[in-house]
Amino acid sequence: MSLQTWHYEALCCRIVVLCVMLGVVDFDRSVRCVALLWQHILGYLAILCGSLLVEFLISVVAMRGGILDTEARAPMKYLLYVRLGKYYRVLPLKL
Repeated sequence: MSLQTWHYEALCCRIVVLCVMLGVVDFDRSVRCVALLWQHILGYLAILCGSLLVEFLISVVAMRGGILDTEARAPMKYLLYVRLGKYYRVLPLKL
């Protein structure tokens, strides 16, 4: 199993676990700490879904064209900018 495949499986696993947590656990949002936990789980789920979508789009664009036909992969630079911007935007939240 390649590293990229393991990365996709780990992302999907995390998304499934977070969705199950949101569906099964009864969050009493009248308590501030529980409400903040619920918001953080939703935010983390949104970030993971966005990451998975960008990685999927990068994979699809990377398979386009041939060795000499690089014009089909022209949108790749924009996807890489989105991926890089996503990490820089999320990074200060982790500190």
